[in-house]
Amino acid sequence: MAAEVRAWLVAIASFGTFLTAIVTAWLAYKKYLKEETSTPTPNRLTVFSTSQQTTELRATEEGLECYLFDLRPNRDKGLQWRIPIEHLKDTKISIYPSEKREKGGLFAVGSRYDWYYSKSLFKTEKDLHDAIRELIDKSIELASKKKT
Repeated sequence: MAAEVRAWLVAIASFGTFLTAIVTAWLAYKKYLKEETSTPTPNRLTVFSTSQQTTELRATEEGLECYLFDLRPNRDKGLQWRIPIEHLKDTKISIYPSEKREKGGLFAVGSRYDWYYSKSLFKTEKDLHDAIRELIDKSIELASKKKT
């Protein structure tokens, strides 16, 4: 009888260990491995995303704007910069993939440089470049509609 009880206890302990491993694997997947994607809306583009921070570019009538959303306390949030509409037409976009950072790189829009992007949000550097260019074009379009 004692051997049967011992066998049941071992089975229950093994099952508990198995469940713990499943939960740990699921949480690790959600935090580190789940592929992030960004579906651009006509006026917004998420360029960087982690569990704690997101950076978004927005096309507005006033120009191209960059917003930072950070869940950590005492961190800079909200509007970070704006490139005025009158400076957008010839604005240069540069993408710098980082060999040091496996999951991201840096990009620049005009004089606004060293902003992180998540490689997982874009299939190629050209996709990121084209998405930013589309936002710039959208800002110019919004501004011209405002004038009329």
